[in-house]
Amino acid sequence: MMTAWSYVIDSMPLQYHEIVDFVLDQGSKVSPRGDPTIEVEDVTIAVRRPWYALPTGTGRQLNLAIGAVEALQLIAGTARPQLLKQVSPNFERLFEGERMYGMYGDRIGNQLNHVVHKLLHDPDTRQAVITLWRPDLDNDPGHKDYPCTLGMQFRIRNGRLCMSTVMRSNDVILGLAYDVFQFTQLQLTIANLIDVDCGQYNHHVFSLHLYERDLRLAQSLHRGTEQNALVGVSGVDVWDVRERARKLLDDVPLEQPTYTEMWYREQLDKATARARDRE
Repeated sequence: MMTAWSYVIDSMPLQYHEIVDFVLDQGSKVSPRGDPTIEVEDVTIAVRRPWYALPTGTGRQLNLAIGAVEALQLIAGTARPQLLKQVSPNFERLFEGERMYGMYGDRIGNQLNHVVHKLLHDPDTRQAVITLWRPDLDNDPGHKDYPCTLGMQFRIRNGRLCMSTVMRSNDVILGLAYDVFQFTQLQLTIANLIDVDCGQYNHHVFSLHLYERDLRLAQSLHRGTEQNALVGVSGVDVWDVRERARKLLDDVPLEQPTYTEMWYREQLDKATARARDRE
């Protein structure tokens, strides 16, 4: 009988290794596309403190610029595939021409505007939803990169902005370490815009898994450290926030950047320097 699992954590740095151990302990072997994988079905991970969402100090060896680019693309509602490839050449294998088919930024587009409008005009709404999976596109075969995320919902409950994300598939090693960060940065940004505290983040996954080739890394992870809180992009309205995110992606100076915005720029500057060194 299949079991639905729920795992509540305080933060990703402190307990990311526990989630990976959970997959190792409870997972079953499957081989989608012939690739040996350890999988747990129907998992919910609840993060109580989403401003600590990067699993720093856990032995994961994060490329922080990946988290920066992916989060800023969500907030800006745009895609920068060449920048993503610059910060990590590993993404090149997913390119079709000059694009990556499943990138989230373009798919979000103006949906952030509608979410903010709904939350401001009806704080109890259940309709503040962003959809990423498009059946008119994503049932076509042959693409290299289909969206792993289906959609998100935002709710104000007890004076706090809560967020739930639904994913069809999530690699606990390669994906989860960055996905929780990019989605919670969107949550924190919306909380800034509507001037409410940030509540719990809920991450629902149909298939939480790791590939057997990553087994050694998975077994080496450990409890990490909470570094400075990252609280999303700030601005006077949704258009301002989206424009600030675009400027960060495009290396355009910001007026009065916050600590978090300076962190974003620092990660992208470091990635640019590394790319020059590879040339």
